[in-house]
Amino acid sequence: MTKAKVIFADDDKVVRSVVSGLLEQNGYEVLSAGDGEETVRLAKENLPAAVIMDIKMPNKNGIEACKELKANSSTKLIPVIMLTGVAGLEEISQALAAGAVSCLTKPCDTKSLLKTLCNAITPGKQACWCKPRRESSLRR
Repeated sequence: MTKAKVIFADDDKVVRSVVSGLLEQNGYEVLSAGDGEETVRLAKENLPAAVIMDIKMPNKNGIEACKELKANSSTKLIPVIMLTGVAGLEEISQALAAGAVSCLTKPCDTKSLLKTLCNAITPGKQACWCKPRRESSLRR
């Protein structure tokens, strides 16, 4: 069985390492990026099943990267999940308007992230449920 390929982007190396490890432990192949520009490049080159990215990143923030992915014919159907350390309504609204399928606030528990990712990858499945192999909270 082929693992679903996912891009995880965050400018914090520790967060990237922890979340990438959790995703890998739960059966995903993970490509990591440190900013929005790298995320867009990796998405165009690899056409992942989904992209999970922080909103606040250098070079190109998550909202700008999401807009670019949605404007490109080869990446427009890739589901984008945004993570944010700031739960401001305006920022979340901008992320969703840019084309994100969901916006989670950090810290977020593993179960919520996996369920959101599973639902994004397999739309139409009413109650997609992914049981984490390791329970944790994604804290910065």
